[in-house]
Amino acid sequence: MVKMFILLSGLKNLKEKVFSENKAAILCRLVLASNMD
Repeated sequence: MVKMFILLSGLKNLKEKVFSENKAAILCRLVLASNMD
């Protein structure tokens, strides 16, 4: 849990670029994950 948080913080700049480009894909995954749950 802590390691993941540190990873996300460390890659914040990179993740922001990827997120802005793949926002739709990420949202799709979140929706699918919610539906599966």
